[in-house]
Amino acid sequence: MLGIKLNNLGRKRHFHNFDTAKTVGILFDATHQESYVSTRKLVASLRARNLKVTALGYVASREGIDYFDKEEGFSFFCIKDVGLFLQPTAPEVAVFHSQPFDMLVDLSMEYAFPLKLVVSLSPATFKTGFGDASQMHYDMVINTQGQKGIKFCIEQLNHYMGVLRAA
Repeated sequence: MLGIKLNNLGRKRHFHNFDTAKTVGILFDATHQESYVSTRKLVASLRARNLKVTALGYVASREGIDYFDKEEGFSFFCIKDVGLFLQPTAPEVAVFHSQPFDMLVDLSMEYAFPLKLVVSLSPATFKTGFGDASQMHYDMVINTQGQKGIKFCIEQLNHYMGVLRAA
């Protein structure tokens, strides 16, 4: 079923950095408050560059978490919004998938299948995230050499998206 959806995606790939992108989608694990706070800071810095940014957070819990502020451009889903085959069923995910982002950034530090599925099925023209070369759903993987902290990863993201240019 996933293979059929991926084959029907018809995604066009094109490199983007923070200078060429106009729209950015950000996925993050919202289970931990530090990730949420760091993601909010990144979103604010990207919006200061006149980028349209939409963020989708996943909470690996059945209960909602009360440290979320209602903020424009942020939406969330949790484990109770995940179906039988770990497919997200929340309307927020469908809205996120409907947006043809220039760049999709996966800030999740731990493996969460629902988030990887959102990355895989996104029509974004450029997808980046953290890990190693085995991360097949990204166009560019930023290897953080075992550093798992989100602040370090965001620093690396800002560095590479600031220095890399299309050929």
